[in-house]
Amino acid sequence: MNRAQSAIRAFAAALTAALLLSACATMGGGTPEEQVADRAQARWDLLLERNLEDAYEYFTPGYRSSVSIDQWRRKLSAQPVTWDGASVTGVTCDPEGSCMARVRVDYSIRGGLPGVQQFKSVTDVEETWINSNGEWFYLPKS
Repeated sequence: MNRAQSAIRAFAAALTAALLLSACATMGGGTPEEQVADRAQARWDLLLERNLEDAYEYFTPGYRSSVSIDQWRRKLSAQPVTWDGASVTGVTCDPEGSCMARVRVDYSIRGGLPGVQQFKSVTDVEETWINSNGEWFYLPKS
């Protein structure tokens, strides 16, 4: 085998390895429960950072087609709630391609009670996540 053939084979092997690695990265790896837990936590991290543009992308395509980011922003800004922290505590999935993520959310309410400027509490929320074309999306309650 000459040098040119060796170089071509080495290049082909490197290209194949790169393609396989990128395919694994885009598939998300792990069980559906792990994938949803990662996506749900990433979404909440973006919400806590007030990165609404990127958090909006986690909604289902159907939700995004019916509710614009500006409409969603207005809805959020009208609420007296501030999210202070969030952590995914569990995920259960069914075979039909939907999962329920449980998230513990720390929050504050401004001016919720007379004489109380701010009320802090913790709640557990359940989120529905659905798989669309191999990617998990958050489906809000109507």
